[in-house]
Amino acid sequence: MSYYYLIKSMTEDGFGELRFVDNGQESGISPVKASDIEAIERLLDVRPGALTSSAYFFESDACICSCQNKITMFDFVFSLLVDAAYSKPLVLQGLLGTKFISQEAPRNIRCSSCGRNDQHMSKYKISYYGCYDNAA
Repeated sequence: MSYYYLIKSMTEDGFGELRFVDNGQESGISPVKASDIEAIERLLDVRPGALTSSAYFFESDACICSCQNKITMFDFVFSLLVDAAYSKPLVLQGLLGTKFISQEAPRNIRCSSCGRNDQHMSKYKISYYGCYDNAA
């Protein structure tokens, strides 16, 4: 299912006001590991290092699949290609783009290990794109 209708453009100030906060505490947002970025580059068929110029953050401890695979940014990108039927260039544009965009609703994430598609990820951020529990 495509979630494109849930996405909205924002100003830089509005985007900057969005936070990964639950009950006043920072949630488990952490930088995406270099190995995951490299795997995403291979998945998108781009040259090594193409995605290293942007900052990527993901709620790394939020979701563990029933197969015990920890859901990562790779699973998120995998889901965009498989379930949302986004093209690789469109996903790459989202990862490298410079337009401030947010999405208020959580997205289903498919586990790249077992294929299960019932994980709900509600917090991630790259330089210009983010999904939050409560977007401003």
